[in-house]
Amino acid sequence: QPPLDPLTSAPSCAGQDRKTVAPSCDFTSLSSGAPDTCGWSASPGWTARQKRDGSGRYNTLYSSDVTEAFLLSTSSQFTGSLCIEVQFATDNITADLSNIFSLSLHGQGGAFFTGHSYNYEDSILSVWKRNTFSACVPKQISWKMRITSNIKSLQIDYILTRASQTMCESTTEGVTMATETQPSSSSETATEQSDGGNAFGP
Repeated sequence: QPPLDPLTSAPSCAGQDRKTVAPSCDFTSLSSGAPDTCGWSASPGWTARQKRDGSGRYNTLYSSDVTEAFLLSTSSQFTGSLCIEVQFATDNITADLSNIFSLSLHGQGGAFFTGHSYNYEDSILSVWKRNTFSACVPKQISWKMRITSNIKSLQIDYILTRASQTMCESTTEGVTMATETQPSSSSETATEQSDGGNAFGP
């Protein structure tokens, strides 16, 4: 019997709708200086980091700056409920994951959702960590996603954004509410974990 992969108990969007909606990205590159950011823009302080398998490929974005390095996605017209999955790592495998990065969604009027990284059961058993966030996007807006690193040496393996089955609720102002959630774990993962690979599920 192979050992249990701790990531199988990590939060996952795998049980959600199979429709993958922009913006999503797995960061791959053949060089450290020009990571493929899938149309995302990166502030100074992000570089590509080489895979651990010695293949010469670079497959994670690495925050080498102590200032607030951020990633900003391209615009999306998708509206409704989202499940956002972020796989990440730090240099210290046992680090407290609380607020080491923030994830926010921005429309023309500013941010309408903000979530923060969080600890979960067995997170210290795995090099790669995974957090998910549930958010509702108001109708008739164009929006972007921003991920801000609050620590040095944050590694981002992939960002996956899927349409969610969760129902959105409207406030009296007509703006949908958005909440950070920690959904039930799933044995189905969206990526290969042996060397921090970036293979998305179907």
